[in-house]
Amino acid sequence: MAFLYENEVERHCEQKITGTYLAAAVDCWFPSTGKFYPRMIKYQDENQMIQCIKDIQVLYSEQKYYAGVQARKFQCQAVVDGWKKEFILLFFPEDGTWNLIFPST
Repeated sequence: MAFLYENEVERHCEQKITGTYLAAAVDCWFPSTGKFYPRMIKYQDENQMIQCIKDIQVLYSEQKYYAGVQARKFQCQAVVDGWKKEFILLFFPEDGTWNLIFPST
């Protein structure tokens, strides 16, 4: 007989985000509240050029579990290639990596 806590049930419910996944380097701000906020992102585009996104507006962030792996999801928007775009940043604390995701429309 097994019992699941409510948050363990939620871990199994997250689905993969569809879109273009890119490895990213992220500069963060760590205020005294213990939370952290992305300030700048650098990533390599499909032409192997390094792109930079600044002036990021975090719409919200939440703790998620994807296939049982803990991640911090940031829903963001910023001007990218001259257009205001929404995108997702995923931080995986287990290995300290970031993914930048431009969702499919």
